[in-house]
Amino acid sequence: MFAIKNARILTVTNGIMENGSVLMDEGKIIAVGETVTIPEEAETLNAEGKWVMPGLIDLQSVPSIENIPSWERALNREFGFTKVGVIPEETRDLVLVKPSDCIVNEPELWKLQFDKLVKMEQQGIDFCLVRDKGAGPRLHLSMIGIAVERGVPFDAALRALTINPAKLLGLENTIGSIEVGKCAELTVFDGNPFLNTSLCEMSIVSGVIDKN
Repeated sequence: MFAIKNARILTVTNGIMENGSVLMDEGKIIAVGETVTIPEEAETLNAEGKWVMPGLIDLQSVPSIENIPSWERALNREFGFTKVGVIPEETRDLVLVKPSDCIVNEPELWKLQFDKLVKMEQQGIDFCLVRDKGAGPRLHLSMIGIAVERGVPFDAALRALTINPAKLLGLENTIGSIEVGKCAELTVFDGNPFLNTSLCEMSIVSGVIDKN
């Protein structure tokens, strides 16, 4: 049994808890909230000042998951990505966007690309932010940070890396948000995950803790 307490918890589906706790057991989330009772026998992390969110999902356009080398999966985990998924042929009404496509040399074109994301969010169009194979996980997060700086709502960017790709993969009932009954797949950052200065201090995959 493992618990994280005193954290800023981004549940994705139920808002933000500024001083919340998550209790996990046997790879599942069994309690989440601001008044969680933590058993004495539970290993506990005091995450005061930390940001806790679902494990980020790295969608890639590769033929199969087996083609993703093990070293790349390990590198992903260092930056908060706990799941690597292959983009299915059927996108289930979710738009796929590569942040790297938004980064162009002409300032006006740059602005137009980010404006498209802002308009999609305003129109209620769900999208996933997909990592270009030429961009490592840190660069991917940095580019998403630029998108947020340019007007894309933080919540929309977070959904585009968590619950939206989970829906695309048909896994929204098990991962993608911090809810009771879901798999204990979480990440702990020391700050805003879309800032270059923030570090992922811990990844939890199905209850297994990986300290970075």
